[in-house]
Amino acid sequence: MVGHDGAFISSVAQEANRSVHPDVVVLPDQAPAAIVESAWAVRNRLDVLVSNDACRPIHGPIEEAEIEGLQSTLDRLVVFPFGIARAAIPRLKAQAKARVVFISSNRNRLPLRGGSIPDIARAGANALVKSLRIELAPHGIPVNAIAANCLYSETYYPKARFVDAAAGRAYIEQTVPAGRLVES
Repeated sequence: MVGHDGAFISSVAQEANRSVHPDVVVLPDQAPAAIVESAWAVRNRLDVLVSNDACRPIHGPIEEAEIEGLQSTLDRLVVFPFGIARAAIPRLKAQAKARVVFISSNRNRLPLRGGSIPDIARAGANALVKSLRIELAPHGIPVNAIAANCLYSETYYPKARFVDAAAGRAYIEQTVPAGRLVES
């Protein structure tokens, strides 16, 4: 298995990952085409492409939102995964079998007030999955998304805001069918 993370530009992060996951080949490349080429070089094939891109969501009223925040979020959650998919598709099509999985979010179906930036980005990422599904189906390449929405994480549902604060707990109780966040 090979893995890429933006943090892998640091040799310290590479070593930390290797110590926890010794069977994973760490790819320090940062450009999508270089990542795909390096991954291919490890095994001369790509069986499963998993895109698990995340970034801390920027919340606030849209009139206060900065275009740079939207752009950086789109770059991380839509543009980068698009680039990885674009670079990998010729290799995936050439193989007898391959799969593509995106870890995304269903948050645009249950948006938060002030969440226009992450909602826009996740809607774009989910649209990418749907488009790739249509394009790759004739080649026998399934494209799926794991688009959870109500999982506890410090990135998307910070404890201070949604567990410790009464207003956050009330929001979760009112909007999440189970009345609580799922913990892994």
